[in-house]
Amino acid sequence: MSASISCPMADCGSNGQSWRTGTSSTVVNLDSSLCLEERSGWPVMGSCEPSKSTQHWAKE
Repeated sequence: MSASISCPMADCGSNGQSWRTGTSSTVVNLDSSLCLEERSGWPVMGSCEPSKSTQHWAKE
């Protein structure tokens, strides 16, 4: 199950990175524990924070 994801700030397919859909339209990088969080319609790369409902951890 893969979806077409637009990444204006980063190349989702580079460096063998694995991505999956997290919570609330968040895209999660499985390798770096970083999140792409949609804010104001634009994905923003940032550290995952469990306290934020719009983000989700990539790995424990």
